[in-house]
Amino acid sequence: MFRAVKVGVGIVMVLVLVAAIVVVGIPMVKEHYTWVAVASVNLSAGTRIEGEGQFAMARLKLWPVATVPSGATHTLEHIWGKYLTVNKTRGDIISPADVASVRPKPRVPRRGHYFLGFGVSWETAGNLQIGDVVDVTISFLDRPTITLREDWVVAKIDYENPGARAHGFVEVSLEMPRENAFALVPVISGGFLQVEMVKRDLGRQRHPN
Repeated sequence: MFRAVKVGVGIVMVLVLVAAIVVVGIPMVKEHYTWVAVASVNLSAGTRIEGEGQFAMARLKLWPVATVPSGATHTLEHIWGKYLTVNKTRGDIISPADVASVRPKPRVPRRGHYFLGFGVSWETAGNLQIGDVVDVTISFLDRPTITLREDWVVAKIDYENPGARAHGFVEVSLEMPRENAFALVPVISGGFLQVEMVKRDLGRQRHPN
């Protein structure tokens, strides 16, 4: 019986210690962390901050107070419905200085190049950043799947395109030589099932098509 009482007292002491840690820990979180607005996905300049639930383009995240940059906003109110003026990677802090009420002037392709847009899944778009060199895989209903390993660069990630959004996609525009774009349009004009884009590891040697 004495052993049972001793064990019981030990359990009670552990529970009291855990409760003390929890109680003391709550104000520490409030004191050293604060909410800041961050990008939910990779966003390009010109994107309007909007969306709901899993499709929201920005969210609040707890951030260590000591590392919060000057100008960061602690509410989405100051950035919601406005347009990004800079590119943001998923998880980057978005401050009021990064947005404008008017859409900024869109980027134009380099001389001899063309922007060609593709509808991709939200998951695919979320793994891309402006400036990424990507390999593009196109699946067809009545033809073999093809993978294009060219030096095509992600120029824009457009979450607002109504045509793409109506089908649950995000439009990703790739900058490519004009001759590539003109040759590719007839290939995809007959319709395709799916487009996948994967960022190329530039540390690896390119494989021939």
